This record gives sequence, structure tokens and C-alpha cells, in this order.
Amino acid sequence: MKTKNKISLLVISAVLGCMLTIQFSSANRPKAESNAVADTMQLTVELAQQTERQQFLRSQIRALESQINALGTQKVDQNQLLLTLAEELDKVKRAAGVNEVRGNGVIITIEDNVNLIASGPVEMDLYRRSFGDFLYRLVNYLKGNEANAIVVNNHRIVSFSSIRSIDTNNLQVNTVMISPDKVIIKAVGNVEQMKLGMSLFPTYFEMMGKSFKFEAVEDGSLVIPPYDDPVKYEYAKPEGDKKI
Repeated sequence: MKTKNKISLLVISAVLGCMLTIQFSSANRPKAESNAVADTMQLTVELAQQTERQQFLRSQIRALESQINALGTQKVDQNQLLLTLAEELDKVKRAAGVNEVRGNGVIITIEDNVNLIASGPVEMDLYRRSFGDFLYRLVNYLKGNEANAIVVNNHRIVSFSSIRSIDTNNLQVNTVMISPDKVIIKAVGNVEQMKLGMSLFPTYFEMMGKSFKFEAVEDGSLVIPPYDDPVKYEYAKPEGDKKI
């Protein structure tokens, strides 16, 4: 195959692969426990968000197909092809969370509070079992309000991440066990947009005996580390250059 065709195939394969991963991420959403406080409005909002996301991905695929067709019908300088490949690869890396991100953002600290635990409702243990579910909702809310990169206790949240409570004493983020006693969420993105609706969350976490602290960082110093575990493909194997 010509070098131009190889590069074109690499670009479209990488970007479409990333998009498919993002589409499959909804399958990793932890199931709410039977005691979780979830209503029809919440489910309707989530459905609308997923529908909007699918429409966006379809439009991106159509745009990429047009780019590939243009590359196939025009004589393009090899340097331009390499530049295009580098740009598309950078987009894929950002979506996959493999690069460090720095900028303005927010820091949310959720931790056990002795006073809240002592004065909490009798159903507190029941509420605390839903901690992972509400943490997932909070992260989803940030993503839906222009957060570009998020970490939970320094574990980067990407399209295939999962957050769930194992029990009242154990929380799992990206298959890593962490203590639910103190959770710090950092998100880089549009600070003003992420602030919207934050007043809704403290009440839920206070019912679990946890304080909720929100801090804005607007000097560009907030750092989000890259995803720290390579993606593993159990059934997909590389074919090698000879298959291109």
C-alpha cells in the first residue's frame, strides 16, 4: 500500500476506535442499588445526554469519512499528511486520557465528618452504601458541564472508567480499591459552568455523614495526571505491518 493510504487508515482506525470505546462506556455504568435515590427525571436526563452524545459521535464519523475521501481524491504533500496524523493522534490521546492536563478547574473534597455521623439519620448506613453511585453521578455531572479531564483520588477518569461501592468501607475506582473515608475529585475545565448545580450535592453526601467542600482554582495551576494503566485487549491482537 502507498504511504498516504497507510497513514489515512491509521488516522481513521485510531479515531473510530476511540469513539467506539466512548460509546461502549455506558455499559460500565454501575447499577444503582435498590435503595439508591433515583427518580424518573434523573433517568430521563441521562437518556437525553446519551442520545445527544450518540448524535455528536455520528456527526464526527461523517466528518472523518469526508476527510478520508478528500485525502483519497487529492494529491496531498506527505508533510501535510503527517501533520494531519499528528493532530488526529493528539485528539485521540486527549480522549483516552494519556496526556497530563493543566489549567483552571475545581477541587471537590468529600470526607467523613464526625458531627454529621453522630447526628445523622437512622438510615445512614443504608445511604452510605449508595456512596459510589452518587460519586459516579457527580463525576458525570462535571463531565456534562465542560470538565475536560477528571481524577478521583488521582485516578484519571476516562471513557471506560468505573466507580462503585463494594461495601460501606470499600470504594472501587478504575478497578482499584480506595478508602471512601476521604475522596478528592479534581477537574480541569470551565469553572463557572462546573459550579452550576453544585449546591444540590452537599445534602446527599451529608445524609451519608460526609462533608462536601468545593474549591475553584483559577490561576491555571491545577494538574490532572494521565491515566496510569495501559488499556488491555483480551481478545484483540495486533496483526503487524504485513496486514496493512
